[in-house]
Order: sequence, then structure tokens, then C-alpha cells
Amino acid sequence: MKIFKFLKGHGINFLIALVLLFAQANCELTLPGLMSDIVDVGISQGGIESPVPNEITAGDLSDVELFLNADETAKVEAAFSAPNQNDVRSFTGDDETRAELAGFIGEAEMLAYQFNQGVPVSDLAESGAMGSGTAASNTAAAQMPGVSDGKVTMDTVRTLVDAGAISKDGLVDARAKLVSKLGDNGETIVSSRAIAFVEDAYRAAGVDLNQVRSDYLWSQGATMLSFALFSAFCAIAAAFNASKTAAAIARDLRHSLYERVLSFSPAEMNRFSAASLITRGTNDIQQIQMVLVMCLRIVLFAPCMGLGAVFRVLTTPTGLEWILVAAIVVIAVAIGVLMGLTMPKFRIMQKLVDRNNLVAREIITGIMPIRAFGRQTYERERYDRANRELTATYIFTNRCMALLMPVMLIVMNATSVGIIWFGGHGVDAGTIMVGDLMAYIN
Repeated sequence: MKIFKFLKGHGINFLIALVLLFAQANCELTLPGLMSDIVDVGISQGGIESPVPNEITAGDLSDVELFLNADETAKVEAAFSAPNQNDVRSFTGDDETRAELAGFIGEAEMLAYQFNQGVPVSDLAESGAMGSGTAASNTAAAQMPGVSDGKVTMDTVRTLVDAGAISKDGLVDARAKLVSKLGDNGETIVSSRAIAFVEDAYRAAGVDLNQVRSDYLWSQGATMLSFALFSAFCAIAAAFNASKTAAAIARDLRHSLYERVLSFSPAEMNRFSAASLITRGTNDIQQIQMVLVMCLRIVLFAPCMGLGAVFRVLTTPTGLEWILVAAIVVIAVAIGVLMGLTMPKFRIMQKLVDRNNLVAREIITGIMPIRAFGRQTYERERYDRANRELTATYIFTNRCMALLMPVMLIVMNATSVGIIWFGGHGVDAGTIMVGDLMAYIN
């Protein structure tokens, strides 16, 4: 944290870095969600986003209204225009109205779709839709007019409602009972059945389904491209800001160090040694500059991305959170161990650099006396010891830091395998969408 003290006087640049990195992280975390929508909605659902259709025939809408109560029917009627010459009604409400209708109209569309496919008479009898005033047994239900092959279709339901054999209130109650029995997978089942009904309704209304899919994919693709380009812009701007800030700080440090050294007395010069002062004015300040660039790019970006990713994960419940928690714990332990081993060595390394420079400077400046007294072998061994000690420290720290990346890759790949393995069971059970699983991995 001491490195951030150098940013004093550069608060505006620090704030700019935070804003740019936060925007970049938000853009990059938005892309997996858009990809999920492309897979789940654009490909799996044919570009149909909502159970509330934009175009629907009057007949299909009346089928849906059979499963709605009076208040719900009034809201639906108000949200759709009158039938045109092709008997097609258009949705005229806004996004808020669409969101309000989506819940109950989706449940009604689920039942309408099932009846279009044919519902066994036993299911109809057991649902309670036939009411207490009719013959509720399977035998009596099978003898109702319009029932064939032991199944009830949408045409049969309309006939039975008109004949009074089935009450509209009974259908509404049956809808509520069915939804309550679906359990944890209820929302997914309702959504898939409703989208299938809307697809059939679009086909009946003469809507080009290929165009619907293409429009959605192009729209989402353009949105993804916009986020990607803005993310790239933020990354470039953040890198430029970090480099400029770090270079300005390094310039000021070199100037301050030079002014300070000029004020030293001979005793102070001997205390630090010329080699140490040269190292401090060149290598050390260069290291500070490099670390500042990393801090303003990576160190600040990691919390923005990490916290944002955790938030996205928690707001997308899939039951796989324990895998990420385990991965984070393993990575944190690995980083902690490696930092514990390398940080003391990094502190020693600077002293060894000073020592190496000091020995080299003494040998170069004293080359004539060394030759005169035949001390070449001794001085060569002295420099070799200093150089070997510095080399060994460099090798140790580099090996430790090089170990970090393979460990992280192994953990993250194992995490991806775990998510795919356990998420695959969720996809098979219908509790997780394929797009959500892909977004979760990203």
C-alpha cells in the first residue's frame, strides 16, 4: 500500500483510472450476459424475448383469455388493438405493460399450448376444471362432446366452455393449481411452453419467424460490439493515463533525488556510497514507475472485475456457487504462500543489486592497483560471489512467480470442468439454461 503514497498530488489521475477501469469491468462483465441471451433467446427461442406477442390472431388471443380471470382479461384487451382485416391484433402497450402481462399471460399460454397438443381427459378431470356440477370421473369426461383418442384439444375446450360443461373459473383455478405443482422448475417450464405458443401464434399471424430471429441476433450482436469497443476504448485510455501518471511521478522522483543528493555532505555520500545512489536514481525509480503502472491498471482493475463478477454470480442463482468459492479459496492460498516466500527475497534483492554495483564500481575504478598487486583472481571471485548471490535470488523469485500462472490455470480449468459437469446435470433437469451456464463460466 505504500506505493499509493506516490500518487499524492495526482488524485485526478487516480480518479480517472478508477472510473475507466470500472467502466471497462462493467462492459466485460456484460458481454457474457449478452452471449447468454443470444444462445437462450436468439437461438433456442428463435429471437422471441417475451411471452407477450407483438402480433397475434384474435382466435389465439381468445384461447389465452380462456385461462384468465376478469381483471387479467381486461388488462389484455386494453393492451392489444382491435383486429385488422386479417384478424390480427397488435400489442400497443409499453414495456411496463408488457412486463405486467408477462407473468399471467405466460401461464395461460402454457395451458393453451398444451391443449393445442392434446391433454389426456384424465388430466382434465383431475385438474378440477370441470367443476362440481359435472361428471368428474374419467369415464364421464371421455364421453364429453369433441373428445377423441382420449385427449382434449383447444377446440374441445372452447366447445365445452360454450356448452357450460367446463366453467371459465374452473380453468383459471386449474391454471393456478398446475403452476403450483411445477415446483422449482415452474418458471422454466412456463417460459418454454409460452414461447412455443407465441411461435405458433406468430406463424398463424403471418409473421416471418426467420426475420424475428435475424433482427434479434443483429440487435444483440450490435450491442455486444458496442460494449466491446467501449471496453477497448476504456482499456486504452486507462493504459495511457497510467503510463502518463507513472512517468510524471518517476520524473519528479528523479528530480527530487538529484536535488537531495547535491545537498549531501561528504560523510553522507560515504554512508550511502555512489553505487547505491546510482541504483536508487535509476533502477529503483524505474521499478517504482513500473509498479505504479501495474497498480493503476491491474491492481485497481482486479477488485472492480472481482466484485462485479461476484455480484453477477450471486444474481444468477444456479446452485454452482460452491465451485467458485472453492476455486477462490485455493487461489488465495496459493497466492498467499507464494507472496510469503517471495516478498522477503524481493526486499533482499535490492540490497544485492546495490552490492553488485558497488563491487563492480570498486573493481573498475581500482583496476590499476589490482593489476599492480596481482589481485585479479581475488577480485574476480569477490564479484562472482556477489553476482551468484544476486542471480540465485532472481532465479528463486522468478521460479516462484512463474509457478503462480500454471496453478491459476489449473484451478480455473478445473473450475470450468466442475461447472460444466454439475451444470450439465442442471441443463438436463431443466433448472439451468445453456446460455446461463455459458455466461456463468465466463
